[in-house]
Amino acid sequence: MLKELLLIHPLGQAAAFLFGAFNLVTGWTRKCFILPLHINLGVMFYVLTFIGAVMGGVIARMAANDGMNLASPFHGFIALFLLCIVICAMVSGFFLLGKKGSRTWVHAMHRYCNLVVVVLFAVQAVSGLRVLVTVF
Repeated sequence: MLKELLLIHPLGQAAAFLFGAFNLVTGWTRKCFILPLHINLGVMFYVLTFIGAVMGGVIARMAANDGMNLASPFHGFIALFLLCIVICAMVSGFFLLGKKGSRTWVHAMHRYCNLVVVVLFAVQAVSGLRVLVTVF
């Protein structure tokens, strides 16, 4: 069962990455930008990211209990750092939905936080694949 979970985790994270990459491109370029679609896909991105992070932690714990060495401190550290930036991106996105006014710094924070998150997702994919190669 553990090996099946090890395969489900990257598939869920890949789905989250696709939502995030699509939102990043539409939000950054403003081409094909539809606010309700951007919000809904953004929520899906954030939810799948958090579910994937929890699932990754549970899998690592289960593997440790079974005596399997999945310990990748780099992968875990990047995941925690990614979650912190996702929270900043989420809060700035919700703030952008609120009152109007001078919000240029919030726009910039939201944009660059999400850019960093997508880049960190790519780093996570590489380090996660390295862990999977050692297992399979």
